[in-house]
Amino acid sequence: MIKKSTNKTDRIIQMIAQENGVSPFQVRADMTYAINYGFNSPDPETRAFWKGVPHKGKVPTIDEFLTWISKKYASKPV
Repeated sequence: MIKKSTNKTDRIIQMIAQENGVSPFQVRADMTYAINYGFNSPDPETRAFWKGVPHKGKVPTIDEFLTWISKKYASKPV
């Protein structure tokens, strides 16, 4: 069962965890790894994508990424 949360990022992470049969901690760890890997990728196109994600620190946080990606694709038809 998904634990109720007031934080949108936490709710998204809990939903992903439940759908994949893993813990929210694992989802956060995997997302952090993916963000860092992409941001430091040797592929210029991949780096350019990640540098386009608004962020305040050295790399985007999970919250910054999820906020950006949800706004970016919210208006696009599926």
